[in-house]
Amino acid sequence: MPIRKFALLLASMAAVYAPGVLADCSGLLCQSVYIQSLNAESGELATNDDIWVQTTGAETALSCTPNSGAWLKLDGDSTRKKEVYALLLMAFSMDKPISIRIVDNSTDCLIAYAYMTR
Repeated sequence: MPIRKFALLLASMAAVYAPGVLADCSGLLCQSVYIQSLNAESGELATNDDIWVQTTGAETALSCTPNSGAWLKLDGDSTRKKEVYALLLMAFSMDKPISIRIVDNSTDCLIAYAYMTR
């Protein structure tokens, strides 16, 4: 096989099998996205210690209303807030992809849960 054809085949396979190719948001899930920003509310200026998350995905494609068109909300009153926040922090600090499930038709795109895979 000539080198040129081999290089073309290799490049097309890399595009198909590259991690992150399917990374984006739609429906109820941001799948294999990266965390771009985290904003933790706390103290006197906060209403209930919410965590705001912005990803590399298109949050406006979700079946919810993202705050300012880009932010997902981890409710400060959520019973599993600490566990989900720990996972979000780990994904952010390690620069690893994460998948985030939201609550359908929620205002501010409430985060239901998050998960990471290899």
